[in-house]
Amino acid sequence: MNLDTIVPTLDNCSSTLLVSCNAESPNEKICVTFVDYDGSVFTNLEIEPGKTVTLPIPTREGYRFVGWSLTKGGSDLFDFSTPIVDDITLYSVWRDRSLVHVSFYDGQKLIKDGYYKAGEKYRFPSVDYLGEEFTVYGWIKEGDSKIVTGAFFELLYSEEEINFKVYITTYFLSIDMNGVIEMTDYLKLETEVYHHFNIPNSLNGIPVTSIGGEAFRKSYFLSRITIPDSVTSIGRDAFSECANLSQINVSENNKCYKSIDGVLFDRTGKTIICYPKGKTESEYSIPESVTSIGDRAFYGCKGLTSINI
Repeated sequence: MNLDTIVPTLDNCSSTLLVSCNAESPNEKICVTFVDYDGSVFTNLEIEPGKTVTLPIPTREGYRFVGWSLTKGGSDLFDFSTPIVDDITLYSVWRDRSLVHVSFYDGQKLIKDGYYKAGEKYRFPSVDYLGEEFTVYGWIKEGDSKIVTGAFFELLYSEEEINFKVYITTYFLSIDMNGVIEMTDYLKLETEVYHHFNIPNSLNGIPVTSIGGEAFRKSYFLSRITIPDSVTSIGRDAFSECANLSQINVSENNKCYKSIDGVLFDRTGKTIICYPKGKTESEYSIPESVTSIGDRAFYGCKGLTSINI
């Protein structure tokens, strides 16, 4: 068996060349030669024609092994489920370990992808919905239910490949004659991931002081909500038919409302305003401080079988 080796120039995402394997095989064996990044032969295998081979995995400090290619510096990785019928030479493909492949999707549509250096911050790509007033509330990393909000993301060295899906939402705001903003409606799109929504404290410097009636009605995947200190009024049935809403949180600085164990009360704790429909407890004991129960406070709480007054 004669091995002729050629060492090519390396880059961050490819490897080496080149071994040609000319096997004289009295037993009609064929030769599969694996060439590593420095041009050396990693291993030679002799197999019967039409058989497959197991993927060998080399190591290289500072790099991540990607696979084997039939071509020099190739990105077209060899499929090891393919039967091999003749002598072949495969070349190791490497990628700088600090590079992470990131893809951004809008639903099933790929918006952008590329390699990003780990340990650094990057800006999410812009998403334009022509003719619609949708807002990109954040991005969801595949395999994680947490929504990444803000304009930037940071990568970890341990991550090899990440898929982000855009989380689209919109909340409708109205401004009254005094310049006060009311949140009148909320709509979520493009995802079926249970999520937490923080009502904005202000918009362009103007405080959001009111949550309109039925503003969050039928927000099925809303699991938690946080009310800021700026809100001073909440309309009727603001959280009605939110089947998975399990927690209503309130800023400690809010002067009109408070949250006790995820249940919405007035600031004094004397009135129950809303018991979240998605709570899983079958029994609830009303605190001793309570003197009144708000209209429809327990409406639709099918999981509750007992209320202790």
